[in-house]
Amino acid sequence: MEKKLVFISGGARSGKTRFAEANAEKIAQSNNRPLYYLATSQKEDGEMVRRIERHQQDRKESDAKWRTIERPLDVGGIANDFRGHEVLLVDCVTLLLTNELFQGDFDEELFTDLTYQMKVKQRIVEGVSKLSKQVHSLFIVSNEVLYDPIDTENKVVWVYQKLLGEIHQEIVAQADEAYLIEAGIPIKKK
Repeated sequence: MEKKLVFISGGARSGKTRFAEANAEKIAQSNNRPLYYLATSQKEDGEMVRRIERHQQDRKESDAKWRTIERPLDVGGIANDFRGHEVLLVDCVTLLLTNELFQGDFDEELFTDLTYQMKVKQRIVEGVSKLSKQVHSLFIVSNEVLYDPIDTENKVVWVYQKLLGEIHQEIVAQADEAYLIEAGIPIKKK
């Protein structure tokens, strides 16, 4: 089986992570490959803690032997830790973008600076590209937040939605496959 990059998006609670996990496990088990879960979330509130614990429990209950890496920033910074035969699931780009944009103290002037925005976008897209080159199979999960109209009145929301859409497009351009998950049903887009 050739190396591959798979992008999976969907709304909140759509089943996208479950779909990504099942497919990553299938590749890892059929080829006896190490299986990694790169978590970009941070335990900032009770809801996020519960979601993290639920995902951890799901992985523990599976037949696969998941190894978890917590990496809320600079996912490309660990690319050289892989040797080319691993299956890696990154969950999720939405949180990664939030972490990258809002690291440190929030500064609206910096946040709305186009150079800063492009650096953030580039760091994420290049990070995915580096990981893709270093592992056998890479599954990228992200939330689809662009169904709603873009809110041009709120600068923070507008910049976030714009960057997420651009990041999705660049990752999908690199991807071998792309899926949209709706109500647990995968729709192959690429």
